[in-house]
Amino acid sequence: MSSESSIGASGQSVAFGHRLGEASNGADPSRATIQVIVVHYCSGGMLLDLTRDLALQKDVDVNLHVVECGDDGSVSSALEEFRFGVEHPGQNLGYCGGNNLMLREMMNSNSPICLINPDVRLPDPLTLLQLSTLLDSEPWIGAVAPSIRTWEGDIEYTGSQVDLTRACAIHTGTHIRAWSPDSPPLVEMPWIDGAFWMLRSEALREVGLLDEQFFLFSEEVDWCIRAGHKGWRVGVLRDSEVRHERSSSFGDSTKGAYYAWRNSFLLCKKHEGYGRWIYFWFRSLLQFAAQRGHIRSGMASAALRGARDAIAGRTGRMNGDE
Repeated sequence: MSSESSIGASGQSVAFGHRLGEASNGADPSRATIQVIVVHYCSGGMLLDLTRDLALQKDVDVNLHVVECGDDGSVSSALEEFRFGVEHPGQNLGYCGGNNLMLREMMNSNSPICLINPDVRLPDPLTLLQLSTLLDSEPWIGAVAPSIRTWEGDIEYTGSQVDLTRACAIHTGTHIRAWSPDSPPLVEMPWIDGAFWMLRSEALREVGLLDEQFFLFSEEVDWCIRAGHKGWRVGVLRDSEVRHERSSSFGDSTKGAYYAWRNSFLLCKKHEGYGRWIYFWFRSLLQFAAQRGHIRSGMASAALRGARDAIAGRTGRMNGDE
C-alpha cells in the first residue's frame, strides 16, 4: 500500500531514513529514530514546507509516513524533492482514522511517534531532538507537545482544563506573547493539542489508538484523558516552539462547527454517561448558535446539525465530508 519516490527534480532525492519494518541501512544507532505521521488532506502546498523542515532536523533519524486522505497535488510535489512512505487509503479517514492507519503498525515500535498536521512549521532544527530527549528523561510522560505559536507570534495556549461534568474541555492562557516567568520547563496539562505531539510508544500500547468515532476534533482530549486513567501524564515543553498556520484546519468553518459541537457531546457521553453536563453543553450551544456572525456564516446551523447527529448517535465522518 506504500509508494515511494526515488528520484527528485534535481536528480537525487532526500530520503527520510527507512520505512517502518525495513532495515536502517547504516543509520547511526546513537541517534534517536522518530516515526513521523502526517495525515494529509488538501494542504495547498504546505506539506512541502513541512517536509523541508523535517529534512533539516538535526541529530535524529526521521521516518516520515504521509497518509494521503485528499490530495491536491501537494503530495506529488513533496515527492519530487523527498523520498518517504505514502499510504493511499482511497478515502478521507480523518485525523483519527488516518493516524490510526499507521499507529497500528507502530504499536510494537520502541521509537517515539510524532503526529504532525501539514500546516505546522518547524523553524528550530532541534525540535524533534528536544521532545524525544524529554521523553527519555521523564519516564512518566506519555505524550509531549511543543509550544505552538501562530504566524503572528502569539502562543496558542499555555494551559488546558477538563471538567466534563460541566461539558468543559478548553485551552487556557490563549494567544499571549510569552510564557509566565515562573512556568516550569515542562508544563503538565490535562490535555495537549493534536496539531503536533509526540507519543511514547509504551503509552500508545497501554492507552490504545485514537477513537475513530470522533473523526477529527476532541480525539486528543479523549486520548489524554484515557492516558491519565492509566497513570500517564502529558505536557508542553515550553521552550520548544513550532509555528501553526491553521489554514488547513477547520476551526472557523461550518465543518469545524459541526465536528466541534457533535464531538463535545460524544466526549462527555463517553466519559460521563448522561448527566448534568447536558445542561451546560446545551446552554453553550444555544449561545453559540444565537450569535449573528455564526448565523450569517452558516456555523450556527452546522453546530445545530452536529448536535442533532450527536444526540442521534451518529459518529465518524460527517455526511457529505469527502
